[in-house]
Amino acid sequence: MADCISRPARRGVLAGMAGLPLLAWSPGLARDPPAALRYGLARPFRFETLIDHARALSRAPYRKPVIRHAEQLARIGYDEHRQIKMHRQLAARTAASPVAIDLFHLANLFREPVAVHLVEGGAAREILYASNLFAFGPAARFAAALPDDLGFAGFRLRNAATWREWLSFLGASYFRAPGEEGEFGLSARGLAVDAGQPGGEEFPRFSAFWIEPRPGSADEATIYALLEGPRVAGAYRMAARRTRGTIMDVEAILFLRGDVGRLGIAPLTSMYWYGKHDRRQGRDWRPEVHDSDGLAIWTADGERIWRPLVNPPRIQVSRFGARTPKGFGLLQRERRFSQYEDPLTHYEKRPCLWVQPIGDWGAGAVHLVELPAPDEFSDNIVAFWVADRPAAAGSAHRLAYRLHWLSDEPYPPALARVTATRTGTSGVQLPGSTKFAVDYEGAALARSGGNPEFAVTAPRGRILRNHGMRIGGPRRWRAIFEYAPADAAPVELGGVLRRGGEALGETWRFRFLPRA
Repeated sequence: MADCISRPARRGVLAGMAGLPLLAWSPGLARDPPAALRYGLARPFRFETLIDHARALSRAPYRKPVIRHAEQLARIGYDEHRQIKMHRQLAARTAASPVAIDLFHLANLFREPVAVHLVEGGAAREILYASNLFAFGPAARFAAALPDDLGFAGFRLRNAATWREWLSFLGASYFRAPGEEGEFGLSARGLAVDAGQPGGEEFPRFSAFWIEPRPGSADEATIYALLEGPRVAGAYRMAARRTRGTIMDVEAILFLRGDVGRLGIAPLTSMYWYGKHDRRQGRDWRPEVHDSDGLAIWTADGERIWRPLVNPPRIQVSRFGARTPKGFGLLQRERRFSQYEDPLTHYEKRPCLWVQPIGDWGAGAVHLVELPAPDEFSDNIVAFWVADRPAAAGSAHRLAYRLHWLSDEPYPPALARVTATRTGTSGVQLPGSTKFAVDYEGAALARSGGNPEFAVTAPRGRILRNHGMRIGGPRRWRAIFEYAPADAAPVELGGVLRRGGEALGETWRFRFLPRA
């Protein structure tokens, strides 16, 4: 994961790609736009052929992507890239679909070209690059000199009539979609290779795409992609549709050319700077700053787990579960504007992203990797599935799952849910202790039968003054306790809200690092 730290602009760049207005073309500074896109020769395309190609690549030595014209690309920095726009009338389309394929230009931060093909009637044609497909804004002073073999950095899908963007692929194997409120936030990835491992993470990339819009629909398309990396090659089929959020059915076939210590399936990447339980870490004027505030897991046994995210002083990795879960996701549960007070970023509207496994993935665990983040421009949170089966050279892995980009998890529990976790040191009973306040909300709390109790566990140290109270009505309960650590090592705290042995709320988990 060292790459995420060394490239803090990744999240800012991705965020800057979404929803920007078109800039006026600067006549005379670059060539006039062509009358139409140019395409390569039509060739038959089938997913099975792509799978065979990925398998063949895995049996050959890895070839690094060729960076062409690096000197010209180095002149297109972050600000310039945000303002380069493909001419709207030139967006790629099939005759039967109102889906528009809007292409991203290469730049200093996105230097590795990808091939983009349009699929129609079982045949694929590569979209050919030309500099005059784009309006360059401040970069127009040298745009005319860009060669026509440059290639593209990625693409986004739009509704051709409204120009609304609803899916974007840009950089390595990253892709994003808006939630129900139209805002972009966290990202998904094709694969995570050794995320959180001591040797650092490897970032395979989607090197080629084949896009097949569904006839008659402006919000439906299937994206096929070739994944390439030093230790893996893979073929992906992603059927995407925009409804109240965005739903994607993903099928991945992976072939390993090298051993992988931690093969992360269905990785989700987000940003967490600070929130209610660690706001003292924030040097900002806003109450909270994050794209996601927790990891939710629905285990194979039906247990519901909520783990608040943290911004740790050093990298930490947590594991959850033992078999294929019913689902997991990085969620943004805090939806009040008053908790962010930022009318430009609208963190309260950022989507949640839920992974729903399809079929049995076997034994394994959900992994959560948390890295230190100095600001809001670093993606420092990664969650993914790792199978117990060794990811050895020569092995093949085939998995399927559904991604839900929504404002909440798609299958919310009947149990009360954790809505906030707060910590503090004022008024504690023992020096060095920390006070916790964990808020639950749900209809289960309104049932009669006495007050619930919060059963807290800690592998070491002491739990003190554990009690609770109703707040703001019968559906809300606050559990309060103090934790006195035994030493300075991190500790996994857990708690369940119960009444008479019956669980009323989801399981609360928290990785706590005692304060110095």
